[in-house]
Amino acid sequence: MTIVSNSLVTFYSKIANLEDSVRVFETTERKDIISWNAVIAGNEQNGSYEIAIYLFQRLIGFELLLKPNRQTYLSVLSMISSTSTLNHGREVHAQMVRSGLDLDTSIANSLITMYGRCGKTDDVRLVFDGLRHRDVISWNSMLAGYEQNKQIDCCFNLLREMQLSGFKPDNHSLTIIASAASSSNPEKPTYKRLCREILMH
Repeated sequence: MTIVSNSLVTFYSKIANLEDSVRVFETTERKDIISWNAVIAGNEQNGSYEIAIYLFQRLIGFELLLKPNRQTYLSVLSMISSTSTLNHGREVHAQMVRSGLDLDTSIANSLITMYGRCGKTDDVRLVFDGLRHRDVISWNSMLAGYEQNKQIDCCFNLLREMQLSGFKPDNHSLTIIASAASSSNPEKPTYKRLCREILMH
């Protein structure tokens, strides 16, 4: 029964027994998208990235029967962010555009994180600008992308843009900005003023 098999795949993944997790998956006759998501996520969460990508590519091959969904892409993007494999990231992004899932806020936020960790801040901005509905995670992902790539001016300019858009920086925003400020010229008046303004609100 597929439901039982899916539960076993998830169970074995949680105890890091990937061999049995994959074995149960492969012997499941009627795999559904939950089956694929369970085994892909299990390998991603346990650091078995090559197998996770291999399984995802197999799923894409069955696209006429089963299509990756939101959960599939979130797992795959998390893995690509961890490994900074830009080529895979671009392939997955193209798949999402074709399916229309790139407009989902959570998925777009993961794309922003992925491109940021791959050092592609131009792509980060393109994804961010294309978002119909942003949340504070969208802004923080953008801020982190700039901070990680030492684009400090862009980071502080985005913070100003965030505030003008009506979003209040949260604790994570403040952590990113503090890190950006510490790696910049501490005497730069703009940075000092912005940091004071944030701390006052």
